[in-house]
Amino acid sequence: MIPKPARVLLTGASLILGGVFTLNIISSATIGALRFATESKRRGVAVPCRYFGSGKTRHACILHSPGIE
Repeated sequence: MIPKPARVLLTGASLILGGVFTLNIISSATIGALRFATESKRRGVAVPCRYFGSGKTRHACILHSPGIE
């Protein structure tokens, strides 16, 4: 049998660790959703590259072909 003080300490520690774990999972999911929304909004607004055609955005064109503006 586990003594009463140790049981209280273990219960409290498990509640705190469970809360930290839950907050970690929720914040990771929120950050992923915000990144996805921002990226999709950026792709919809970006100007197409004139050199490579409309398949790539101007930002991607500049990153993959130095010297072309």
